[in-house]
Amino acid sequence: MSNYIKLLSTLALFILISCEFSNKTSEPKRLYGIPKDAFWVGGHDGGNWYSIKDIHPHKNMAYISIYNDQTGELDVAKKFMLICQIDNMEFIKDLKKEIVSFDGKHIHLKSGCYLQ
Repeated sequence: MSNYIKLLSTLALFILISCEFSNKTSEPKRLYGIPKDAFWVGGHDGGNWYSIKDIHPHKNMAYISIYNDQTGELDVAKKFMLICQIDNMEFIKDLKKEIVSFDGKHIHLKSGCYLQ
């Protein structure tokens, strides 16, 4: 019985590790209309292309265009303001590395802050 449990544990661990490596996704094909400077953030279920046009010198605002990765259409282009909890104040550093997702209203960042 002990060998059976060890075998099942090893198999379960192998499956978990395999799933972790298979979750890495590459960006989809850049569709017509998506600028060359845009970068993609997403996962298996999709994502968005982001084109940063300007970051305010005080690093709390940025003008960003967001494109749909399925259609290539512009979803939104506007000036976003950085919103953080008082105890977690951050400034915009490298949005290419900070963006996690866009929910249609907010761009969520790894720091827990978001752009609105």
